Amino acid sequence: MAFPSLYEQWTNNWNLSYYQTVAALAKTPEPLLTMEPIFAVEAGKKLVRTPIEIYFRAPGIDFPNPDVANKFSQQGFQAMATEACTIFLEGKGEQIFPTELQKRWRAEFQTFQKTRWGTILLTNSFGCH
Repeated sequence: MAFPSLYEQWTNNWNLSYYQTVAALAKTPEPLLTMEPIFAVEAGKKLVRTPIEIYFRAPGIDFPNPDVANKFSQQGFQAMATEACTIFLEGKGEQIFPTELQKRWRAEFQTFQKTRWGTILLTNSFGCH
């Protein structure tokens, strides 16, 4: 169930810069690719559908978790990026994405915002505004 995981994040994120990041995400096109669903919920964004089992992980699982990280190949992550209009490389969840892909995405896509919470990238996927 997602609620305990989201509740834990809500109660631990009372920070002005967190809400500034959420406000920035609210201005970006959807769907959003992120490994932390709290940001999509707070920003009112649809998620890329593919990694839904990660979004609803049990609370208390710390990254990097080899079981989670190995669920998707590099090609699988790239397919998710192709679906996304916005990618949020954030905090602990950032460790899930392969380093090589992160480097490629940072070079290929426009950086919308970079803060201590992570980097928001705007993709050039078809249909994104």
